[in-house]
Amino acid sequence: MAKKHGHLDSTSNVQAISPTPASIAAGVEPEEMNPGMLIQVVLGVTIVVVVLVIGLFQLMNLEVQSVRSEMAQDVGRTALMEVELAAAEKLTQYAVIDAASGTYQIPIDRAIELITDETYQQPKDDYTNEVTLLPNK
Repeated sequence: MAKKHGHLDSTSNVQAISPTPASIAAGVEPEEMNPGMLIQVVLGVTIVVVVLVIGLFQLMNLEVQSVRSEMAQDVGRTALMEVELAAAEKLTQYAVIDAASGTYQIPIDRAIELITDETYQQPKDDYTNEVTLLPNK
């Protein structure tokens, strides 16, 4: 039987029992526990878990932002290609704008040819080297 080498704890009325060498040899763990060490281990594990969770959320947020950026670029690129295609069609194709008033769309290259031919067919006194942007009053 284990000897009781006890003393009264000043904070409680519980008597602490010290293990004997025979009880330690038999595999009985001492009941003395250091709560400071347990608190340090729990706090350390908690901090590691919090850091890992924050890191995981940041990594996922970075991935989501990357996917959103790629999607936005694709949408913008598609819209830009549609606008450029519509502009190219207006510059290169014939179309009827208003048949009643005689307004038609012609390709830009043909319009340039017509303007230059018209200008060279005018008498030299009708035009100058200056370009007038506003009509004369």
